[in-house]
Amino acid sequence: MLSGSVATTAAIYVQDQAQLTPRLQAVVGARLERFAVDFLNNRTAVRLKNTDELFSPRAGLVLKARESLSTYLSYSTSYVPRAGEQL
Repeated sequence: MLSGSVATTAAIYVQDQAQLTPRLQAVVGARLERFAVDFLNNRTAVRLKNTDELFSPRAGLVLKARESLSTYLSYSTSYVPRAGEQL
């Protein structure tokens, strides 16, 4: 093996949905993720450690035009933790 690494991740996600009117609902949420990597290059004996904490908000609206028809509008962000050559 030329190199070895250990990656650990943990996350918590919360979300709530509230009725604003009989036909309109709001959805809000957030995710907090912690991503840690410990990388050892066995060729050069260089050890790289990095921890990213990423926060992703979310918000949306649900409009129920009829009982059998809903329209959904949503906004959110997402991230990809650093890895490989980015370390």
